[in-house]
Amino acid sequence: MQVEIRRISIRSAFKLAMVLYGLIGFLVGLVLAVAASVEVPPGTEPNLLTRLGFWSIAVFPVAYGLVGGFTAAVAVALYNAGASLVGGLRVDFPDVEPQSDGRVRVAGRAARYLERVLEHESAKKAAREAKAAKAAEAAEAAEAAKAKDEAGTPAQPVGGPEA
Repeated sequence: MQVEIRRISIRSAFKLAMVLYGLIGFLVGLVLAVAASVEVPPGTEPNLLTRLGFWSIAVFPVAYGLVGGFTAAVAVALYNAGASLVGGLRVDFPDVEPQSDGRVRVAGRAARYLERVLEHESAKKAAREAKAAKAAEAAEAAEAAKAKDEAGTPAQPVGGPEA
């Protein structure tokens, strides 16, 4: 089955690129921080790398993340503009077959993966429902106990006994 990608979300591309480029920036900053830890020979002026030092671990991930995110956002905006004019990329999914009723049948590795995901999701849903049922049962029991206590104890005067 072929699918045409007509539009990509600029926000999701920005977030994903920001995270990925931020990780790359962290690795670069780590390498530069280690390189900056080497002592400067006496009588020489420290360069920018040496001045940044361990701050490069914080500066480079932010800088790489922002630049990478904005670059991806611009690239996706250009892709969306071009795809609206001439059509998007066509991607072939060999394990996906369209059915006559509009649904999609998945076969092969994709089917096994989807089965695992659906089993995991249904187990999480069942656990949430069981937890909610247990909480509702506990709330009902607490209400019943409160009603029993209120019915079984005689009302006391507000001011107490008068002398």
